[in-house]
Amino acid sequence: MKKNYMKDYTAYAVCGILFFLLYIIQYSDILSPQAARGFPQFMLIATVFSGMFWKDKSGAIFGFFAGAMVDAVSSDVVCFNTIFMLLCGYLSGVLVEKIVNNNFRAAFIMMLTGAVIYYFFKWMILGFDTHIFKTVIFRSVVLTMLFSIPLYGFMFLVNNKLFKQQN
Repeated sequence: MKKNYMKDYTAYAVCGILFFLLYIIQYSDILSPQAARGFPQFMLIATVFSGMFWKDKSGAIFGFFAGAMVDAVSSDVVCFNTIFMLLCGYLSGVLVEKIVNNNFRAAFIMMLTGAVIYYFFKWMILGFDTHIFKTVIFRSVVLTMLFSIPLYGFMFLVNNKLFKQQN
């Protein structure tokens, strides 16, 4: 039986457009007043969820490009975001395939783990400053987790709708 790839391409396009818009919102002047108080990392959310819904290879590819886009506007260590998000997309895909189910609880745990590790490395790059931890890092983790809830719902609905159309 021949697999219909239209579902995959439609999901990639719809979610890719959404996450590109979130990327523009994150790095435009819309969120700049809140940047001193922390901001969510939309590309990390996109990477973890793309690995969960589209499996390991697609998650790794999406993570690579999302990380490269973040590195393009970042003044941090070269390729940090690219490598980290590539690994997050791949590992979340492998975890969903081999160990955990693709449900909200697993998504929340993987997103929390990814956000804590990501922001810990960012804090380490910034020199372990306790003031930065209290004001930016902690709030960024919390905001990332809050924004991951509706984005998981969106990706779940898009993927379920496309699965139902094919069956």
